[in-house]
Amino acid sequence: DALKKIHVVDYDNSIKIGVDAFIVIWEKLNYWKILAFITKLFPIKILANFLYEKFANYRFSKLEHCKIALDNNS
Repeated sequence: DALKKIHVVDYDNSIKIGVDAFIVIWEKLNYWKILAFITKLFPIKILANFLYEKFANYRFSKLEHCKIALDNNS
């Protein structure tokens, strides 16, 4: 799971995964705060989660170290 999606520990020591992790990171960066705000909006967050899921699955299937990890768990 950690290889497939980005993970972040936020200021409350809770783990955020995927789009929520990006939001935590973007909120800390000056010029990215607006993107974090926009991404948190209901219809945009749903779309962002859907697209990130597709991207993460595609990326995971293409990277050699991810294939090795997947084979070792079988």
